[in-house]
This record gives sequence, structure tokens and C-alpha cells, in this order.
Amino acid sequence: MLETNDIPPPVSSRGRPSRPGHRKARPAPPEPQEDTVARTPRPPAPAQIDPARAHRLAAAGEALLLDVREPEEHAELHAPGAVLVPLGGLSAAAAGAGALGTVRAASGGRLVLAVCRSGNRSQTATELLNAHGVPTVNVVGGMRDWLRAGLPAHRGACRCGGAI
Repeated sequence: MLETNDIPPPVSSRGRPSRPGHRKARPAPPEPQEDTVARTPRPPAPAQIDPARAHRLAAAGEALLLDVREPEEHAELHAPGAVLVPLGGLSAAAAGAGALGTVRAASGGRLVLAVCRSGNRSQTATELLNAHGVPTVNVVGGMRDWLRAGLPAHRGACRCGGAI
């Protein structure tokens, strides 16, 4: 027969015998199961393309090169065939103005390649256009990387795609 002196005392979470009047040891939480771990879905990052590939696609007529810089920046330097729609116009398009429809029409169902000076504004434009159903890819590094890659660029007044 077991006597109360034969039962080992309860052990605390630190491995020491617990004393009467002290907090009881808590059981360890169960290990999470793979199928029960909550995951926060992330929106997909905008697709990106390097300037050389963007140039090849635009030159072959397979994509529309969309310059989202300001008119003054575009006038100083732009990629051949680039169509100018400043980011501000696209933002207004999301609020109901007509630039979004014009970009859709100009693309003719082709992929849109958004370019700016460094790739930041074009990333914003890419997200905005994709959210409105216009398949768009960001040209990584913008016109800075375009020039570093030795790709053609026009300086001065636009002699190519122009503004929408």
C-alpha cells in the first residue's frame, strides 16, 4: 500500500519541487502542428523586368513601354517608343479620370512595362494598374539602369510614343 510519503512532490516548471502555497507548474504548451499554424497571406509582389528585356519586348511590339515620370523628365530623356502618362494621371484615373482607359486602349491587350527614373514610381504605377486589371510589370532600376545597360534613349523633345 502507498503512503503519502511515497508520492513524489509536484515539480515546478524550473524542475524544483513546488512548495505549498506557491504557484503550480504550468504544463508546456502543445507543439504547433503544421496544418494548424496560422499564416498571414501576403499580396504578390509586382512583377519586375530588367531594362534589357523590357527594351526587347517593347522594340518587338510585344509590350507597351509606359513612362510614368513628369513631362519635364520625359522631355530631357526617354526610351524610344515610350508613352508618357505621369503617375499623377494614373492616380487620378483610379479615382475616375480617363487615363486608365487610355492606357488600356494604347496597350491593345499587350503587357504594359512601367518605367520611371529609378523604379519607385513605376512600381506604384504597376501596383495601381494591376489592381485595375491592366497587366503591368515594373522596369527595375528605371531609366538609370536603362542607361547603365547602354540601351537607346532619346534626349530632347519626344519623337516617339508621345503623351497620352
